[in-house]
Amino acid sequence: MFKFLPNLNWLNALVGPSKWRAWACWLGALSLAAPLAPVRAQPQSAAPAAAPSATQLRQRLAAAATDTSRGQALHALSGFYLFSQFDSAWTYANRAQELARRAGDQRGLFSAYGHLSILNSMRGHDEAALRLLLAQLRLADQVPGKARAKPAIYSNMATSYLATGRYDQAQAMYEQARLLDELARDTAGIVTDYINLANVLDERGRPAQALVAAGQGLRLRRQLRPADPARATFSLDLTVASALLKLGRPAAARDTLVALLPRLRQQNNGRYLAYAYAYLLTAYARLDQLPAAEQAGQAALTYARQSGETKLQRDALETLAEVAARQGDYAEAYRRRGAQAGLMDSLARQSNAKTLQDMQFRYDTERREAQLRELAQESDQRRWQMLLWAGLAGLALLALGLVYLAKRLQTNVFARRESLLTQERERSEALQLLREATTQALQLELDTNQREMTSATLFAQQKTKLLEDLTARLEALSQRVPEPEREAVAELKKAIRQHLQVGDDWERITLHFGKIHPSFFEQLRRQCPALTPNELKQCAYVKLNLTNKDIANLVNIEPNSVKIAQYRIKKKLGLPEESSLREYILSV
Repeated sequence: MFKFLPNLNWLNALVGPSKWRAWACWLGALSLAAPLAPVRAQPQSAAPAAAPSATQLRQRLAAAATDTSRGQALHALSGFYLFSQFDSAWTYANRAQELARRAGDQRGLFSAYGHLSILNSMRGHDEAALRLLLAQLRLADQVPGKARAKPAIYSNMATSYLATGRYDQAQAMYEQARLLDELARDTAGIVTDYINLANVLDERGRPAQALVAAGQGLRLRRQLRPADPARATFSLDLTVASALLKLGRPAAARDTLVALLPRLRQQNNGRYLAYAYAYLLTAYARLDQLPAAEQAGQAALTYARQSGETKLQRDALETLAEVAARQGDYAEAYRRRGAQAGLMDSLARQSNAKTLQDMQFRYDTERREAQLRELAQESDQRRWQMLLWAGLAGLALLALGLVYLAKRLQTNVFARRESLLTQERERSEALQLLREATTQALQLELDTNQREMTSATLFAQQKTKLLEDLTARLEALSQRVPEPEREAVAELKKAIRQHLQVGDDWERITLHFGKIHPSFFEQLRRQCPALTPNELKQCAYVKLNLTNKDIANLVNIEPNSVKIAQYRIKKKLGLPEESSLREYILSV
């Protein structure tokens, strides 16, 4: 789907969107060397290069050494068969695309997208053609030298939109192409864009805008100097005539066509003359110039038959039938209606045949693609199966090697295991003997500390009893001595009571107690920091399993005072009423 030449775009306004595809494919042959590039007039002195033959292209493909060169040769082959052997062109274009993608050849991808868009358009796959054109548009900025092809790509996208009846998108694409051509100051490209835009506007039923666009194209076209100045304005003049007829100005359309006919006869282009006379027939019929309409209609039929324009013959016969009826020749009108019906049947048969051909092509294409997919899947499955069997064989060999190594290692491990077990038993026996010796030493030390603590406690208790006896004797002595000497006895009793506090003895008891119960005081302080030193002494005496009476003798207080002190300690520790302080302290 290539950018339309200025002298062919007006056909869309005459024959409808279905003709766009055929003309686009015909024009694609003019741009095989550079897909989607705008067609420009070549200098007359330039000698055309001889196109390579299919044999030469196949030799070039066989001599290609890289994926890039093979892709270029395949692209040339697809171009060679593009409009002669569709299946070959399709196969070569797809292979060229695959090689270009695998080789990362963006230029090759750009060219492959161009041919594939033409091939998809030829078979009516306009959505696929649009996707390829969008991909080509994205590559245009990445491939050096291809950015200038963007206006042509936009025009070709507009053609695909026209083929699917989306005129708004087609008009937007033509506007975008015109903006890019204006930025590049490409007058010929701008003229082409105006012609395409005028045709779209005329097809959409906007003849006033189409007339303005065609007029702008005519003004710009006069600035150019093409090799054939008469043919260069044919499309514009016919577009102007079509717009004038739709605007209800048949006289102006008639004058435009009458001025155009001499130039068309000079060029002897049957297709252009057929459409010019068809427009002129419509203009004369609207102006009620029936004889002139009859002559124009006959000329339109003649040229339409020569150029093979069946739809144009049908439309001309319909208008001629109306002219004959208005002239009162109803028999001729009936005959022309019959001929029109025959042409309509012929067009229907052609359309059905084309539809069947397209359906057959789609079926064959989808079947071939499905077969290719199945072959690819089967190849992948076989490859994976081979890889799987190779992997299994490798795993089997590896397993055998591992079994052999395991047997050897097992023998060594068993020998080392016996040696290690023997060493472990000897080490365990030595550790057991060491633990027993350590336990005996600790038990001996514990017994020593227990004996020393017991001795210190008994010594403190005996000392307390001795001092109490001395105090009692001094009390009895103070009753017998004279009054002046009693004061000295009282001071002696006071000194004895101070020594009853067991200061140095408690420190010695504490030293031995800490060796036997090292964390006892820390646990009590952690649970109740408010315990006083005297209360801690009471707890230590309880831990030594002394009775309340023994504790009272040691601290020189009454047994009831010991009970009161123990009750206070129980409250500070937060023990329940029914619990025993002695049992709790013995468990610490």
